Amino acid sequence: MDIPQYHQSVTIRLAKLEDIKGAKRIATQYSNELGFVNSAVLIEAQKRDWLLIASRYDTENQSEEVIGFVNFRIKKDNNCTLYEIAVKRDYHGEGIGKRLLDDLIWRVFVTGGTEISLKCPVDLPANNFYQRNSFILYGTEPGRKRELNIWKYHISVANLPEKRIETINNSTAHFFASLTVKPDEIRKLYSHWHQYAHSFHWKYGKPNPFERILISPLVARKKTFAFIKEMKKTGEAKQVMFDSGGYFVQKGQISYYDLHRNLYELYKKEDWADIYVLPDNPPLSRDSLELAESKIRQTVEGSLRLYRDLPEHIREKAMPVIHALKSEHIDYCLRNYIKEDQRFRQIGFGTFPTSGSNNSINRLNVSALMILKQLIKSLDENGIKMHTFGISTPPAIYLLSLVGVHSFDSNGWMRSGGYGRIYLPFVRGYLVTLNSRRNSSFNKNGFYDFYKWKEIVNHDCPFCQSFDELSKNRWFRILHNLTVMTELETHHRIPKLEVMETLSKDYYRILQNLNLPQSGGYPN
Repeated sequence: MDIPQYHQSVTIRLAKLEDIKGAKRIATQYSNELGFVNSAVLIEAQKRDWLLIASRYDTENQSEEVIGFVNFRIKKDNNCTLYEIAVKRDYHGEGIGKRLLDDLIWRVFVTGGTEISLKCPVDLPANNFYQRNSFILYGTEPGRKRELNIWKYHISVANLPEKRIETINNSTAHFFASLTVKPDEIRKLYSHWHQYAHSFHWKYGKPNPFERILISPLVARKKTFAFIKEMKKTGEAKQVMFDSGGYFVQKGQISYYDLHRNLYELYKKEDWADIYVLPDNPPLSRDSLELAESKIRQTVEGSLRLYRDLPEHIREKAMPVIHALKSEHIDYCLRNYIKEDQRFRQIGFGTFPTSGSNNSINRLNVSALMILKQLIKSLDENGIKMHTFGISTPPAIYLLSLVGVHSFDSNGWMRSGGYGRIYLPFVRGYLVTLNSRRNSSFNKNGFYDFYKWKEIVNHDCPFCQSFDELSKNRWFRILHNLTVMTELETHHRIPKLEVMETLSKDYYRILQNLNLPQSGGYPN
């Protein structure tokens, strides 16, 4: 599989297994300072995501070189112990050590930690590096061969590197990018992202839009399926969710019976995904209560039947779906899904009001959110995580995070970009291809001025540097929207209620009716 690779001159990222040799070579350069660093220790750190590397991509030779690393450990209290940090001697003075340290500080903060601690021999120049980077010296203690300085770095929002965010909402939901698209489109998406993202200076930290992917394997083209599988193999995609294809039952493109039968054959064959969604038959807004309840029963019974037929290692990763219009439906689903002999790690929810010519667009309203709130309370008591399907706009995702949704998926970023609409954090889609208030458009100088609102919500990406280019270039709109959706997870700021009230009035009204705590609040 020929996956395009474009890298900025130096990239900081989590290590892959093939990076261990490069990190080990650097450690050997500094054997006097670091002592003996065992390769087995580095391999274990890599498996746990406790090893960061700085890599340089040589475009002439099309090869990647490890030029720095930091080996650390995240403890049970989410604080961090730093064991080794080193940069290849040829690259001293280029700020790579600081970039490694900044990335580590950010990761510890996102994990919930407040402190990084380390011990450094008192005679090493590295002590000056820690002092320059705001570590505090807490004293010394005897070592096996020489005295050790004890350094600590206290993490707070105020001293985050590059001031990447204002705060993190602890209930931020994880984003799964829905990539059931044509092979040429996914290749172009991937290629464009790597072409522009690696050379861009990310003020708030570079996101990875391919970290979590949702794909409908029953309808995806073979080349698309193979491309996703390759991204999972290389480690760029950390989690892949196989969607059941219930959306296509909802649209009338496949029967529920055929869905069930085809999933059984496919799930047994393809055992490399992380989450397997069990078959569902989503009710539509136009359905009678009797028909909706019939679909709910069919979803539960069909899901459990397939679950029991699957191999054990697939059952461990299975996710059933709850459809519910009222509390009785939730009780019915939970009675069947939560039993002593079966314990799901996550459960999906997909009953949202629908609209559009074929009822294919999911909407969010107060009723759906209150049902979700009730459902999540029951799931939390049983240690089960909640995933929601098909809600696409940033302000809606913020509302979902307030009721405790753990993860969500969306392909609205692609659909909206194709139709000429763009997102911003806390902002619904606005047209940029028409200069008209009547059509809810952003423009360069009027009330809905794009640059003004972009600055207010602290968004910046390589695809929205030029409003004119964004207006004309479909792929720039799509990739801008994808970046915004990815940022909702890693770059969740203090809720901009002023922005929601002005640009996302329907969602702001829902927020006012929810009576939920709004994490952080908007400063007056």
